Amino acid sequence: MLYGNGHGDGDINSPGRLLQRYPTTEKSSCMDNLFANLPLDLSTEVTESLLESATLRIERIVSQGQSSANGDWYDQEEHEWVVILQGKAQLRFEDDNQLLDLEPGDYLNIPAHRRHRVEWTATDQVTVWLAVFYPTAEAVCQD
Repeated sequence: MLYGNGHGDGDINSPGRLLQRYPTTEKSSCMDNLFANLPLDLSTEVTESLLESATLRIERIVSQGQSSANGDWYDQEEHEWVVILQGKAQLRFEDDNQLLDLEPGDYLNIPAHRRHRVEWTATDQVTVWLAVFYPTAEAVCQD
């Protein structure tokens, strides 16, 4: 996968430079940036897992011009909290045919099994999402 941040090689925000600026120790964690190393090839949407545990998953999703396939709906087992950090997108919910236009800073919580789809993401700019998936109370109690 090709990555870049639009600033050229040796950029101060490149992962190697971040590690130099913010080295890890036994008492600290590695620092990174949500806008660093954005994929250059966005012919398909790119999803990266940033953090996973037994009850939580955080993903960075990068898209440009993608949408859900006709007739496809997300129907997830867990709740999803999502925020648009950069770019624009539109979501549709099946139960009320509601359309939501999302811009940077807009966030929403999507309950488990609320069927939804991405109608479009901006074609003229990269859209960066942050999605946090967490279980329903029933799923937590079953574990």
